[in-house]
Amino acid sequence: MRFPCLREGGEGRYMAASLLRKGLELFNQEPQDQAPVAKKKKRSAGGSDRTELIGTNKKGARKQLEARRRLKERPTVKDKVTKSAIEEFHKRQPTDHLDQNLQYMLGTKFMTDSSVTEQVLAQNRGRRAQDRLEEKPKAKGEKSVFTEKDFQKFQREYFGGKVGAL
Repeated sequence: MRFPCLREGGEGRYMAASLLRKGLELFNQEPQDQAPVAKKKKRSAGGSDRTELIGTNKKGARKQLEARRRLKERPTVKDKVTKSAIEEFHKRQPTDHLDQNLQYMLGTKFMTDSSVTEQVLAQNRGRRAQDRLEEKPKAKGEKSVFTEKDFQKFQREYFGGKVGAL
């Protein structure tokens, strides 16, 4: 069986029955499968976002909702836990870890080389110029270019003939 083509410019042309059936099947399935499904928004049990429920975004409505939320979240007497002042005082006191640290340090068998410890101490002594100790060069014994005879000769010439009379 042949059916006339409904396309523009399709005058005198015919469609096969199988093509027409496939087209009708697709046409009938389309509304059921591909129709957009309207999803309903879930309303939370607690109503956490009430602006969506009201459907307004106005400043006044938001302020009122925030004020109500703050009132609801305000701490109450029944939620308050009493704390002992003595416990709080002891909790805030600094604890002394000296004994534990000494036991740990003395308990180790590993000893570092003295050169390594000197290097660490030198690095941590201080970085400012006023903190650094100046290493003074060792004073060499003063040696004179002139001998004792030269000094006696100078004295005789300068003071005259009296060498030991001064």
